[in-house]
Amino acid sequence: MQREHFWYLGRHRFLLRALEEHVPLLRRPADDLRLIDLGGGCGGWLHYLTTHRGARFKEIALADSSLRALELARTVTGEATHLFEVDLL
Repeated sequence: MQREHFWYLGRHRFLLRALEEHVPLLRRPADDLRLIDLGGGCGGWLHYLTTHRGARFKEIALADSSLRALELARTVTGEATHLFEVDLL
C-alpha cells in the first residue's frame, strides 16, 4: 500500500526533501553513509529512500519493536537491509 497510496507517496517525498535540506551529507555524492530507521515499521519509507537515493548508503538498517512489522519489512527492503528488534523506550 505504501508504494501506491497518495498519503504515503506525499509523505515520502516530503521526508526525502527535508532530509536533503537538513542533513548536509545527503546533498553531496557519497557511498559510505550508514542509515538506520528507528521505528521503521514495515519498511515502506526505507524502500522509497533506497529506490531514490540508495546508492549513497554503504549500510542500511531498520529497527522496530514489532516482529510482525520486521517480517513484512523483509519482503519490502530486501536481504541487504539489516533488521533489528528493539524497544525504543
